[in-house]
Amino acid sequence: MSMSYLPVDCVTIILEYLRYEPGCLFSCLIINRSWCQVTVPILWSDPFSIFGEKFGRNIIRSYLICLNNEKRLDLIENGINIPLSEKPLFGYHKYLRILDYELLSHLVRSWMIGNERFKYFDITLYEEGSVSKHQFCLSMLCKLFMENCSIKSFRLSKSWRHLDIPDVSMFSSGNPGLTKTRKLEICFTEDESKMPNTTKLLNLLPSLCTELNSLSINFPTVTDSRDMREFYELFKAQRNLKKLKLSWSRQVFNNFLKVVNSRINNTLTSLQLQRLKLDNLSLDALEFCSNLKTFKIMNLCQDLTLTPQCLSSSSIYFFKNFYFWSNCNMSAQATAAIIKKAGRSLQRLHLDFITNETVDAILHYCPNLSSLKIDNKSDNDNNNLIKLLSGMNGMKLKKLDLVFNSVIPPRLGQILPPSLDSLTLLNVNPIFYKSLEEFLNGIQAQLSCLTISFLGKCLPEILKVIRDYVKSNNTLRTLNFTSHPLRYICEGELNDILVMKQELHETVDVLFDDSKDYPNLDAAT
Repeated sequence: MSMSYLPVDCVTIILEYLRYEPGCLFSCLIINRSWCQVTVPILWSDPFSIFGEKFGRNIIRSYLICLNNEKRLDLIENGINIPLSEKPLFGYHKYLRILDYELLSHLVRSWMIGNERFKYFDITLYEEGSVSKHQFCLSMLCKLFMENCSIKSFRLSKSWRHLDIPDVSMFSSGNPGLTKTRKLEICFTEDESKMPNTTKLLNLLPSLCTELNSLSINFPTVTDSRDMREFYELFKAQRNLKKLKLSWSRQVFNNFLKVVNSRINNTLTSLQLQRLKLDNLSLDALEFCSNLKTFKIMNLCQDLTLTPQCLSSSSIYFFKNFYFWSNCNMSAQATAAIIKKAGRSLQRLHLDFITNETVDAILHYCPNLSSLKIDNKSDNDNNNLIKLLSGMNGMKLKKLDLVFNSVIPPRLGQILPPSLDSLTLLNVNPIFYKSLEEFLNGIQAQLSCLTISFLGKCLPEILKVIRDYVKSNNTLRTLNFTSHPLRYICEGELNDILVMKQELHETVDVLFDDSKDYPNLDAAT
């Protein structure tokens, strides 16, 4: 069938895959009228990301000429110059689906000042009266979007030196407004007392956004004395919330637990906590989240200690994935308790430390674990890792990721579970190639995929070690090198890599994550 006779629905589906490939989409604009009419809504669904910020001033201008003449006259009367006679080719504003308020505010300022390299958030560049002009123009655009768009993703971010929203009605009076929003991100780095209109909007969100699938809340400046009641109402209003990410505010998390305890919301599939103080906490409410599949405690969460009642309770969790990464001051007892309560449900586990408690919890309570990632921070971690892997022979572990901060323990290869299919070694120091050689030679598992990232460049000695292992392994099909191993190599070392790839390419795919910068690597196969 000729492409010119493809049904419009098929063309739309195809072009959706090119959403963030503007060069391809621009070519599609000029094929014919039908393709143009399909392409324009895709390009303008998220124009600031698709076109890039460097076109921000042009995007703002295109939106402003979508205003009717009455609204344009209002802008002119407020000292904002805009042509009255110019008409847009399309109603670009109707296609917007992803709105970042802070980015929009920044680009409106940039357009008004007429300098695309305008310093982000620097309101000192304004002339007298420019702030009110900016707020008026911003209000006009937001009302235009709320009255004509079906916004699917909305980000309300307020950073320091950023202005309060001009008027709550710019978000609440339009239809459909935010009623169709499925993804909401709220990020405050400013004292709320300086932003009364934004605070009013937060109180309105539970009535505006009731069909969220994804919600992210980040409040670094809020103290624990503030009860954050509006978020309790926001959680309670949701009928189909799938993903929740909470950062900084313990009170917001407590309000979430209250809603869960009341068994109002049972649709959550993913919960992520970041930068939260988690001392003396009870997570028993998670027992009621029977659809929860992924639980993440990440990025500088502190002092995880569970209440004695939570530690001793018989509650169980249903999540399959538990990520515990980049944290500090964490109780091994509390971490082990979470692993135990997930137990047979747990299939993927990421830990940035390993202790006797966590080893015992994994071996005795998690028979269905199929993917494990562990960061070895010390020799003591190595001892616990050896204890863990030695006890996993009867389990069905398929994927293992190990992060090393020192020499790889040579005997570790001998005790890898025989069920292992994929092995990833991160932060391997090429200087210690002898220990890597002993490790690889000891592996009995029938690996099909081996991934290695180096601390530094690929040395010829370590390439030989890896090449010899691959040649002796009849099951390996993929060899990945990550973390830009080619960046610092010289011409002679690149030739060594080319030789290795040519020797292995008939049986093994050798992949480099920065190979696009070295066309000869692809030519080698």
